[in-house]
Amino acid sequence: MSYRRRWASGLVCILMVAGAWRASAGSISIVGDAQPLDGDPLSEGICKNAAGRLFFHSQGRLLWGTRPSWDDSVPVDFPTNVLRSIVVSEGTSALRQNDGQLSGTSLLGSLLMGEDSDGLPVKVVLCGSDSEADPGTNWTLIEAWNPLSNAWENPCVATPEVPNPRALLLSGTWDSKGAHHDDDRRITVACQTGALAKCVAWGYRPWGVDYRGRSLAMVHQTCTRMARADYCGDGVSHTREGNVIDYYDTFGIAELDPSRSEAAGETFEAAWGPDGAGCFTRLRDGQPAAALDQECPGRFQKRIVELQEGDECLYSSKSIYSILRTRTVMPTP
Repeated sequence: MSYRRRWASGLVCILMVAGAWRASAGSISIVGDAQPLDGDPLSEGICKNAAGRLFFHSQGRLLWGTRPSWDDSVPVDFPTNVLRSIVVSEGTSALRQNDGQLSGTSLLGSLLMGEDSDGLPVKVVLCGSDSEADPGTNWTLIEAWNPLSNAWENPCVATPEVPNPRALLLSGTWDSKGAHHDDDRRITVACQTGALAKCVAWGYRPWGVDYRGRSLAMVHQTCTRMARADYCGDGVSHTREGNVIDYYDTFGIAELDPSRSEAAGETFEAAWGPDGAGCFTRLRDGQPAAALDQECPGRFQKRIVELQEGDECLYSSKSIYSILRTRTVMPTP
C-alpha cells in the first residue's frame, strides 16, 4: 500500500525519503571490529553492513515489519516474528528514555536478549543509531542471530529499495491482534517496513503530544489500525499492495484538502479508533461489507452516520471513534 501524506502546508508526499545513514555528532556511529561482543565466539561478521536510506514505500500489510521466519519461504505477512521485542534488564535500563524510545550509546555493539513471537530467546545487537534523518526519533540498525544460516542478520523485512532497513524501538509490546500492552520489561522492534514505525514517521509519535498538549499514544495506535485497514481491530489486514489512502485528523498533523481529494477521485472510506474502524462505507480490499460479519459478528450495523467534511458512514459500530479518517479511490475488482 502506498500512502498520500498531507502536511499542514498542503504538500502531499507519497514517499518520505531521507538521506543515507550518517552518524549524529558526538555519540552515534556504526559499530565495527573495534567493539566486538566480549567473550562471544559468534561475534565475527557482526555489524558490517551499513544501513540504507530512510525510505517509506508501498508495503502496507505488515504491523511490526520484522521477518516472520528465518525461512524465506514463509510469507512476509505471516503473523510471527523472528524478533518481536528486546527484554529490558538491569543492563539495558540505561537506554530507556521518557519519550518511549530506546536510545543511547552505552550498549551499542553489546549483546542484548530479545524474544521472538513464541517467547523464545534471540540474541540481538544494536549496531548504531541515527536521529538526524528524522529529528526526534532514533532509527537503529539491528542485527539478530539467525540459527539457520549461523550468521548475524537484519531481522527486518528487506525490499529492493531498502535492503538493510532500520527500526524504531518502542515502549511496550503489540500482540498478534495488533493491541498495545504496557510492559516495562519489553521494547518492541518496529522496522521501517511496518505500520508501527511508519505511523511514527507520519507524525503520530506515541510519546509525543499535539499542539493542545494531548497525548498521541492513542492516535499512534489508531494509525496502526488505519494503515493496515484493520476494521475489526483483530490484527487482520484488509488492504492490497498499491492501495493509496488519504488520511487526516483533528490533531493538526494531517489535514484534508477536499478539492484535491475530489480531483483524485477519492471517496470516504472509514473513521478509525484504537480498536479498529468506528464506521466505514466500504472495504479497502474491495470485498463486500458482509465479509466482516464472519470476522467480527455484530460489530457493524447498516446505519448511516454523518461526520464532518461531508464524510458519511454506511456501516457503524456502537461506539464511533473518529480519531483518524481515510479517503481512497475505489479499488477495481
